[in-house]
Amino acid sequence: MHTIENNQTEWLRCGIAAENQEIWQELLSMPKWKKKPKSAIDLSIKKLSFFDAEFQKELIERAIAGNYQGVVFSNTLKEYENYKKNVRVSKISRFERIIGNNSI
Repeated sequence: MHTIENNQTEWLRCGIAAENQEIWQELLSMPKWKKKPKSAIDLSIKKLSFFDAEFQKELIERAIAGNYQGVVFSNTLKEYENYKKNVRVSKISRFERIIGNNSI
C-alpha cells in the first residue's frame, strides 16, 4: 500500500509542477488514492507530466471534485489541444487590445 509521507520528496522531482504540489497532496489524501499502489501513482504522475502546470491543476481539481480514481482519461489529450488553442486566442486578444487591432 502506498503511503504519502514516505514519498513526498520523490514526487517533487517528478512531473507534477511545483505550484501544484499542495493540490496533488490533497488528491493523494483522498480515500480512493490512499489505496493506490505506488506504480499507479507513478503512472499518473508520468501522464500529468505531459501537460503544463495550469492544465495539470485543472485535471487534479477535477479528480478531487469528482472523486475520480484517475486524472488523465482517453479524451484528455483532445481537451488539452482545445485548452492550448483557447489560451493562445486569449493571449492574442489581450495583445490586440493593448496595441489595437488596426494593421499598419
